Amino acid sequence: CPLPGREPWVAVSALTGEGIGSLLEAIMKVLEERRVRREFRVPYHRGDVLSLLYERGEVLSRRDTPEGVLVEVELGAVWASRAAARLQGGR
Repeated sequence: CPLPGREPWVAVSALTGEGIGSLLEAIMKVLEERRVRREFRVPYHRGDVLSLLYERGEVLSRRDTPEGVLVEVELGAVWASRAAARLQGGR
């Protein structure tokens, strides 16, 4: 239940589990609001990143190029950042 100037909250009972459904709905709403559309050029040897994009996002287009796979994807901002970091050499 959002209050003016405060973060949204959901009451959940640790004893009975009452409110879990509402909590899951609230979490999904927040996650959906933070989706971004990005384009990635994924080298062919980075199948791990391509797999992440397919598993965590909605692939809107894919084109194979000599350098790798060009993918336009819509996914959560956190997953977009993780994919970009992996492509820049991080894990």
